[in-house]
Amino acid sequence: MNFFDRRATSKFTGFTLVELLVVIAIIGVLVALLLPAVQAAREAARRMQCANNLKQLGLAAQNFHDTQGTLPPAYNMRHNGGNGADGYFTWFAHILPYVEQQSASGQINLKSGFAVAPNQVSALAQIHVPSFFCPSRRRGPNNMKPTSATGLVALGLAGGTTSDYAAVGLGDDVRVPLPDGFIVSATNRAEAMPPALNPHVNNVLESVAGSTRLKDIEDGTSNTALIGEKHVSKPCLNVGVGTADVGCADGSVLGMRFYAQLHSVRYLEFPLARGAQDAIASISAPNSGVHWASFGSWHSGVCQFVFVDGSVRTVANHTSLSTLWKLGDRRDGQAVNLD
Repeated sequence: MNFFDRRATSKFTGFTLVELLVVIAIIGVLVALLLPAVQAAREAARRMQCANNLKQLGLAAQNFHDTQGTLPPAYNMRHNGGNGADGYFTWFAHILPYVEQQSASGQINLKSGFAVAPNQVSALAQIHVPSFFCPSRRRGPNNMKPTSATGLVALGLAGGTTSDYAAVGLGDDVRVPLPDGFIVSATNRAEAMPPALNPHVNNVLESVAGSTRLKDIEDGTSNTALIGEKHVSKPCLNVGVGTADVGCADGSVLGMRFYAQLHSVRYLEFPLARGAQDAIASISAPNSGVHWASFGSWHSGVCQFVFVDGSVRTVANHTSLSTLWKLGDRRDGQAVNLD
């Protein structure tokens, strides 16, 4: 047998083109089948990290109470605090020492306005706290980006750190019957932790203590929501609230000024938002869902809250308003079953 005969009778071990295409097709099908599972696993991990962030914020509020004797104030603001010069700080600034941000806390004088010496707006704008963000929504440094002259940004043109969480209130208008809630009192609804009428001398607060103590949570700490995921639709990321930014209320959360409470406090007066694309509802329709003042996550079907006892619980987006009001009310005498 000559050389050519031997080569003609030898067996080839490689793939044919058809076999290779079949293998590629099979791999493509397997990837298509596995991709949703991989994405679901990643989202589960992000949701778990978000729950851990809420847990840390709840523990920080408890540690603040252990040190100061009250839960942190929602925000401090002078009685005529309708402009930035009269603004002080929100609960985010108060809990910085309790979320391992002692260095950032050292840059803030809570008794002086955020735009008043010795506070430096440029320094405050650089503070970034990873636990303030839900990884399903965004990650990394996220500073407020002013979009218009009318966008009311708590730290002015310097911007400042945003957050995906907000303290829980019941509401600040009269469209629904509102009993006293966690940060809502009969006399100062939206500013009740502590009252907005903070005593001050020469624009320096006499006290920055809160007004709500654990013993004031008469319904029980396991029945009262403390902090939750605030609704921010995709077009509203890093957009303040103002006449040119109607419906948006993301924004720098450390400093307080008119409307900036919507960056740091949201209300269980309204339905939970249904997701990242949820449209901005009209404020003219009672209980339709004013989403710049609402809670809502980018997780599928649920929104997460940390309760006063430090437990993190999921609340379905379709939860009724009556149940939401009970979650935010610290002394209505009614327990809530979320199971």
